[in-house]
Amino acid sequence: MAKCFYNNSHLILSSMSDEELGAIQLFHCHAESHLSFSLALCVIFIILGIPGNIITIVALACDKKVRNVTAVFIINLHISNLLTCIIILPLSASAFAKNHWTYGKAMCIAYAYIRFALAISSILSILAISVTRFILVCFPFSYLK
Repeated sequence: MAKCFYNNSHLILSSMSDEELGAIQLFHCHAESHLSFSLALCVIFIILGIPGNIITIVALACDKKVRNVTAVFIINLHISNLLTCIIILPLSASAFAKNHWTYGKAMCIAYAYIRFALAISSILSILAISVTRFILVCFPFSYLK
């Protein structure tokens, strides 16, 4: 049985060529059914996420009645989620389907950076929405619209 390095800490990306990176088999410690399920979820999230996020962004941006600080944070959250559906999920689905990273070292680095940047953006947007809602509930008369 092959060793399972879940974070691939034994690999040094900076010393690998694109061919060596592409030769590494991903997910060899996971059942094929789990990979198929993950691939299916990626496809479902892409199909539902792109139009859903676009509709929400357009609806909030066009409606003058809901133009407030919270709406800006919600739009930011949906932009981050839309970019995840457009950039991250297709690359993840491809990796699940092929069991290899076929896009080279530069794209591997960009993928990781973009994935975590979008996750942080989503988390900070949710935090900002929560803070504005907290202020609205606890200090309703001092809340600026």
